[in-house]
Amino acid sequence: MSAEVQEPNEPLPQAIADAIEDFAVTKRLEEGRSDTTIKAYKHDLHMFFRFLVKLVHNMNATITTIADVKVAHVKRFLLSLDERSYTKVGIARKIATLKSFFGYARFMGYVQANPLDQIKSPHISQAEHLPKFLTQEEMDKVLAYARERQWIQEYILLRFMYATMCRVSEVCGVKVKDIDVQKCFVHLRGKGNKERWVPVDEKTMALLQKLVIPQRGGPDDVLFVNKKGMPIKQRVVQSMFQQLKDALGFSTDKKMTPHVFRHTGATMLRRNGMDISELQDLLGHASPNTTRIYAKNDIETINQSYRKMHPLNQK
Repeated sequence: MSAEVQEPNEPLPQAIADAIEDFAVTKRLEEGRSDTTIKAYKHDLHMFFRFLVKLVHNMNATITTIADVKVAHVKRFLLSLDERSYTKVGIARKIATLKSFFGYARFMGYVQANPLDQIKSPHISQAEHLPKFLTQEEMDKVLAYARERQWIQEYILLRFMYATMCRVSEVCGVKVKDIDVQKCFVHLRGKGNKERWVPVDEKTMALLQKLVIPQRGGPDDVLFVNKKGMPIKQRVVQSMFQQLKDALGFSTDKKMTPHVFRHTGATMLRRNGMDISELQDLLGHASPNTTRIYAKNDIETINQSYRKMHPLNQK
């Protein structure tokens, strides 16, 4: 599913809204979760409780506190996601959020039992776990489309995201002073405010130096802006990717998001021989286990190594 269905923005009962905020604060202060992660938690919880409020209203009932939540309510919510063609991965994320939230609620004494204890996450095959990425041909089409229509900033933005494999939150925060034109590096701030330096190819850097940086007022200005000169928003970048997917006629099951660009760059580097530890540094992964998934994506290189090294393939 390319974009989540937004629930109506009716206000939640105050006790529930307060519990969500307390949970978010705890995750931020005690566990050091990033702004993006906190936003995802709150989105999932608001979606769940708005669905629940509407559900019980249609049954001539009300829900005022999180203690009113039953296992049957959770199952109805998950069924609604499945009916809207959410992927197993997407449903599993919702379950993980709810498990964490109600675990916190039980610890705090808000509920007697965790209704998610009786809910199991869907089984996800290894193939479904693997990062989705574009082929080189598909990537060439995306860049060519933006270039041919003279989407100057959009074209440079796409190149920059592919070159650096940055997250959408990172690209929206890059400032002029983060660009080292001479050494072709960019300074990125990732999850948990972790910082790293990432190389940029010479052509993309030349485009930045010629067509983007001179348009900014000073070193503290953000690199990519909207038509009003304000810092570009994540949702605008995400919307651009959806427009590109529609314009290029990609199939509905083809994922086309900023994160797919990140996966594509990482997959191509791995296929071309980059060491996993080097890739981990570029992507800003805290654990090498997160990066190793790209080795599983790299079946072509594994096949070549096998045919070259296995004794039965030797003459």
